[in-house]
Amino acid sequence: MDVSLTISPVRDREGRIVAASKTARDVTDRKRVREEILRLNAELEKRVHERTARLQAAVAELESFTYTVAHDLRAPLRGIHQFCDLLLEEKAAGLDEEARGWLLHVIDGARRMDGLIEGLLAYSRIGRQDLSLYALDLSGLVAEILAHLKGEIAQRKATVEVSPDLPRVLGNRLLLTQALTNLVSNAIKFVPPERTPVVGVSATVRGETVRIFVEDNGIGIEPRHHDRLFRIFERLHPRDQFAGNGIGLAIVKKAVEQMGGAVGVNAKEGPGTRFYIDLPAAGRADAPP
Repeated sequence: MDVSLTISPVRDREGRIVAASKTARDVTDRKRVREEILRLNAELEKRVHERTARLQAAVAELESFTYTVAHDLRAPLRGIHQFCDLLLEEKAAGLDEEARGWLLHVIDGARRMDGLIEGLLAYSRIGRQDLSLYALDLSGLVAEILAHLKGEIAQRKATVEVSPDLPRVLGNRLLLTQALTNLVSNAIKFVPPERTPVVGVSATVRGETVRIFVEDNGIGIEPRHHDRLFRIFERLHPRDQFAGNGIGLAIVKKAVEQMGGAVGVNAKEGPGTRFYIDLPAAGRADAPP
């Protein structure tokens, strides 16, 4: 039996101790209950740890499987594309218009599938690479992205307006480059053919968070579709209107969340869409890579 003993002084009217009182309580049941609670908590923690480990292993195996399958699919697909090109180049005289049309459909399908596989590989790589966060010069990073997209910008005769003196953020250069490249590229792409694309890149500091905006004057997105935007393979518009494989925004979301940030879309005045990325602000003590 477990006993809890309490001894208290007994005082007279002048406050002098004249005696002592003792109280003994049987705390066997209370101690047993406490030990049982501790045992159950430890068992629950062990189960959570084991299930988390199994889940992480399953996710890693799935990502590895996706990467391997997607990588191995590209070689035969490129072979199909190349042999169809050879047929068109070397045997064009022996093909009628209908046969040439069929080959062009095969080439277009192979090209789109290759783009889809490339997107899957990019999506898979985000979860497989080592992650390190450091201070990034947002202005310099955006300038590099625009230089990479120079041909696309020129082809669409787009205007990209970047706010001066963008703040530094805490992030990963590769992941943030992937995210912003997809957002800027989409901002140029999803604009009606008769309209000249105008893209804006800006940022605001909100306490310890930097919110990066990428907005456009494109076709816009109805609020009822906002929750679907970042799902993989989601497409809101027919393929014959706007090219794409439905992976770009899923890559944006996964890349940003890997950095501990958040991504979303909010309303803007006039036509178009405004996407945002939230990342921690970088202080002076945050060292570059």
